[in-house]
Amino acid sequence: MSAQLHVSMDIAVKREGTNILKKMGITPSQVITMLFKQVINTHELPFRPRLSSAPNQATIDAIEETRNGGGKTFKSAREMMSVDHGYTK
Repeated sequence: MSAQLHVSMDIAVKREGTNILKKMGITPSQVITMLFKQVINTHELPFRPRLSSAPNQATIDAIEETRNGGGKTFKSAREMMSVDHGYTK
């Protein structure tokens, strides 16, 4: 037996999301079912809600630095955490 769920969203979001899902071979209904099943199984969302998924400028700069061979390497997470990176106030 199936039930219907009415969802309201911006038409542009629906259109773009539906087009992407179509390329993936799945329907919006299947995605919502997968989401609900994941919530039931884990009792949490399968993603972390946030305001923006775009990296900030500091992250972009760090990515570019490592791509260009820069940056530091560490032997362990403990060693990395012991270094003062100048981020604390």
